Amino acid sequence: MLAPYFAPDASVGTRRSLSLANYLADRGWHVDVVTVAKSDIYLMDATSHLSVEPEVGVHRVPSVDLVEKRSGL
Repeated sequence: MLAPYFAPDASVGTRRSLSLANYLADRGWHVDVVTVAKSDIYLMDATSHLSVEPEVGVHRVPSVDLVEKRSGL
C-alpha cells in the first residue's frame, strides 16, 4: 500500500490509511505500507503509531518536494 500520510503523521488522511491497513491485516491480508520518512513529516501524532497492527510492515522512504520542483521550471 502506498500511503504518503501514515502514522505517526497527524494529518486527517493518516486515519484512513491506518484504518485500511489495520482492517486488511485483521482479515488475514499481508500488508506492507510504503510511506515517507519520519524526517519528512510536518506534524507528528506521538501516539498514532501505537495503533498500527503488529502484522503491518511499514517501510519509510525519503520524499520529494514536488511543489518546489515545479517552481524551479
